[in-house]
Amino acid sequence: FDEIFLRNTNTEATLRHLATKYGHHRGGFKFYCDASSKARSTKAPTGKTDYLIIKNFTDLHDSMVFYPKKNPFRKDRFATVNALMCNALGVRNLLINSKCKRLINDFRMMAYREGTTDPENYDGTDIGHMSDGCGYMVFRVKPMKVLEQE
Repeated sequence: FDEIFLRNTNTEATLRHLATKYGHHRGGFKFYCDASSKARSTKAPTGKTDYLIIKNFTDLHDSMVFYPKKNPFRKDRFATVNALMCNALGVRNLLINSKCKRLINDFRMMAYREGTTDPENYDGTDIGHMSDGCGYMVFRVKPMKVLEQE
């Protein structure tokens, strides 16, 4: 429904921005993190984990934080997102609001290294960050199911 992109920020400042913009929302908030959200981070000024910062933030109504014990393999996360965007039958199950310009651009720019299932190296750019965040949420909410062959 919307996209927030903030430069040079941290978890607490981002939550404050979210509360300012959507604090009136009473339907609850769900945060989908990667496994590192439970680890101590030097980016967290209080020395708390991102998980604890989100969990203890009280300005957003009914917040839930989800994180995996370990991150899914990148190729599995990518395959899950790609299959939801458009599966082999042409069915689309992941729709992105047109207001999410950076996320859409991220998905358009992401590519594999030729002949591999390894993503291109986008270090030093913003490419990949938004789609990674979306991928962690998608992998948690709608994981790909492997069908056994008979």
